[in-house]
Amino acid sequence: MYETAQPTLDDPEQDRDAVLTVKNASATFNMDRGQARVLNDVHMDVYRGEVLGVVGESGCGKSMFASALLSSVEDPGLLHGEVTYHPPEGDSIDLTELNEGDLNRIRWEEIAMVFQGAMSSFNPTISIRSHFLETLESHNADKEAGMSRAKEILRDLNLDPERILDTNTYQHELSGGQRQRALLALSLILDPEVLVLDEPTASLDLLMQRSILRLLYEIKDEYDLTLVLITHDLPVVSGFADRLGVMYGFDFVEVGSTKDVMYDASHPYTRSLLRATPNLDVPLDDIVTVEGSSPDPVNIPSGCSYHPRCPIADDRCEIETPEMTGLDADDHSAACFYTDRSKTQIPSSLSRGDSE
Repeated sequence: MYETAQPTLDDPEQDRDAVLTVKNASATFNMDRGQARVLNDVHMDVYRGEVLGVVGESGCGKSMFASALLSSVEDPGLLHGEVTYHPPEGDSIDLTELNEGDLNRIRWEEIAMVFQGAMSSFNPTISIRSHFLETLESHNADKEAGMSRAKEILRDLNLDPERILDTNTYQHELSGGQRQRALLALSLILDPEVLVLDEPTASLDLLMQRSILRLLYEIKDEYDLTLVLITHDLPVVSGFADRLGVMYGFDFVEVGSTKDVMYDASHPYTRSLLRATPNLDVPLDDIVTVEGSSPDPVNIPSGCSYHPRCPIADDRCEIETPEMTGLDADDHSAACFYTDRSKTQIPSSLSRGDSE
C-alpha cells in the first residue's frame, strides 16, 4: 500500500497563498514538420510552503512545466502566457516580462532548480568548491558568509563540508547520492524561496531515492521552502507531496491533494496510470499498462487530448475540450466530462477504503 504524505500546510482550509501563478502558459518549438506545442495553455497555482508533485508519462510536458516556472524555456522555444512570482513582500513579478539579467537573479535568489542527474549539472573540470564560489560571485553575494552557509547546508544534507569544500573535491570523486546532495546544497546557497526539482532521484537506487526525499522533507521547514517535484515515479512522490498535479498531453488533467488523487482519482488517465503503477498490495496480473501512446506535440488531438486512448470517450470528447472542473473535495479538480463514469468503469489499483 502507498503511504501518502500528511499535509504540511498549517491549515488546509485557509485561503492559500500562491507563491507562483501560471496562466495560459504555452511553450512552442518550430520544427520542419510543424510547430510543436510542448505546453498547452497551462494553468496552475503553486502554494507557498507546500510540496507539489507533478507526475505523468515521459513526454507529457513535466520538465517543460518546470522550465516555465523559471521562464527558462531554451531557444529556439518560445514561452507564451504569464508566470508570476509573488514574493513575501513587494509587488508580484511576471517572469516572462523580465530581461535576462533580472531573470538570472530571480532564478537563483528566489526560485532555484535542481536538474535531473548531478553528473551532467556539475562541470567535471572544476572542483565542487569552485561551483559554490562562482555562484556567489555571479550574484555579488558575500563569499565568506556564503561559504559558511554552504557548510551548514552540506551538514544538514549529511555531507562532510570539509571534504566537499576544503579539499578540491571533484564530482567524479563523489557517489551518485553524494553528488545529488551537493547539487541540492548548491541550489540553496542563495536562500531561494522555491525549489523546483526535475526528476532529482531518477538515476539513484530506491534506498537512495527515499533517503534524498527524506532529507528534503527535513530541510523544507528549516529553510522555509516551497518544493515542486517533477517525477514519473508515482509511488515515491505519493509519500512526499501535499498535492499532486497529473499531466497528460502537455497540460494538467487532474489536480488535488495527494490523498484525493491517489484514492479518489477521477480522470480516466489518472486511474489508468495508477493501475499501471507497481504496487505490492496488487496482484501482478492486475497491473495493466496504459494502452496506446502519448500525443504528438505537433499534432495534439482535438477535443480531449486523451480521447484516442480513453475507454469511455465518445463523440463529445473528440470535439470539445473539457475544462478543469471542481469535484467533491476542496481543491480537487479534473478535466473530464465523465468523472463519475470514470470511477465506475475504469479500475484503479487504489480505492478510498485502502487509505483508511
